[in-house]
Amino acid sequence: FLDYLADLCVCRGEANKKVQELICNSVLSEKHRDILMETKLIDDEVYIGWLGQPLRKLVELAESSRKNTTDAEFLDYYRHQLDLLAQMCQEQQYLAIDPPPERKLLNISQQLPAELVLKHQLDLLAQMCQEQQYLAIDPPPERKLLNISQQLPAELVLKCMSDTRLPCEVRASFARLMLHLHVVRGSPLSAIRHARLWTDITSEVKVQSYKTTSVEGYGDGGRSRVGDQFATDVPFNVLSRLYLKVLNTVEAYLSSLRDDYPSGPVLHKDAASVARNKLTYEVG
Repeated sequence: FLDYLADLCVCRGEANKKVQELICNSVLSEKHRDILMETKLIDDEVYIGWLGQPLRKLVELAESSRKNTTDAEFLDYYRHQLDLLAQMCQEQQYLAIDPPPERKLLNISQQLPAELVLKHQLDLLAQMCQEQQYLAIDPPPERKLLNISQQLPAELVLKCMSDTRLPCEVRASFARLMLHLHVVRGSPLSAIRHARLWTDITSEVKVQSYKTTSVEGYGDGGRSRVGDQFATDVPFNVLSRLYLKVLNTVEAYLSSLRDDYPSGPVLHKDAASVARNKLTYEVG
């Protein structure tokens, strides 16, 4: 079911805005809030579970899913839920990303097996957020929709994305959600001013501190960006702590990949490498 919803959010690689909005209004409403599992960061560990039920540690769930079919299906469902939300957030769909409280958006869940739930939930979330769909990312308060960006903060998603204890497919879903929910978001950016006066160009330019009016448009926007809350005192106003953490995570993963395969291709065609290839694709 989550896969069907995720597929409807996107057509030929582009977000289907109208359908995306309809899915956001339904999936994120209070009436259907129980279709999505909760994700919380407690004592630096990620816990997931259905509303009103005890939460389970994500890492322990991933371990038990290797032997327990029920847990494997639960984890699989959660992953697809994340992917669906990412698709719903495409094209700044705020009903999915940050819905207004008055819309009351976001429990069929008890009837679904455990690991299957995690995988499909991640897929659903990713599809809902695709192409900056703000009904999913940052919905207006009056819409009363579930605010995905608050439910799944950047630090939590980044932690799961880089946690080597989790299955590669789950990490890939978190990586995709990070892109659509937290990295590619914000109001449309101002156009770069290509024509500049010679007087605007300094005699000495350094990459670390380069800043001109041609890029100042990237620092503003009608809506607040997640990166702003991690902003540091770096001279270049586009940089933020969040983006630096994402870049460091990507660099660390690619370095570990090259360490595992010192020579030759890092992607392999054998069946055992499918999940690792998927993670490499989403991270890279």
